[in-house]
Amino acid sequence: MKNSKRCFDFIADIFLPNRCLCCNNVIAWNESFCDECVLTEENIYTDASGKSFDEAFSLYSYDGKPRDAVLSFKLGRRTELAGYFARKTFENYFAEKEKTNECIITAVPMARKKQRKRGFNQAELYASEIAGLTGIKIDLSLLIHKNDGTAQHELTAAQRREAAEKAYDTAENAHRLDGKTLILCDDIMTTGSTADCCSKLLKVLGADKVCVLTICKTFLEKNE
Repeated sequence: MKNSKRCFDFIADIFLPNRCLCCNNVIAWNESFCDECVLTEENIYTDASGKSFDEAFSLYSYDGKPRDAVLSFKLGRRTELAGYFARKTFENYFAEKEKTNECIITAVPMARKKQRKRGFNQAELYASEIAGLTGIKIDLSLLIHKNDGTAQHELTAAQRREAAEKAYDTAENAHRLDGKTLILCDDIMTTGSTADCCSKLLKVLGADKVCVLTICKTFLEKNE
């Protein structure tokens, strides 16, 4: 059965050649990236001191090829990258973690106007793929985004904190999370303001612990 699938994939590749998920160049049928775009995981843990989240993990720094891949995912609509990033997160983060029934996966919500325009919320796609790989329950109805979504990259760190406080809230019908560990997914962590605000809201709902998973981590200059 496995050999039959490989044969099918090989033949399909002749008529519909596989393309690099980052630069779109033609690549081998069983690869995800070309040699120039291949990604190397960095497994970055962000200091959670003074934050509402208890742990934060990112696969890559937001620079070079990882940045290109995330932009391809978000803006290039290469949504299949959600599965790739989820697999790498599963291999690099969950491999040593003990799965329990006390865990719930959720995602940072996107402004409704922006999500309608893009057609998807990349954080939700990433979270859904992780849930499928881990078997952990997913609930995307816990948090809401209240405004039109000012572009975060245009804001300073102080402005990001203020914007996050105004942007997010618990959903009206969100259920209690007493004693649960929440796994909060997003695409990029910069100052941590969004993750901090959303984690605070999840703990208002009763969450005992919040672990933040992002694809990339941005490192700002000290004066930003």
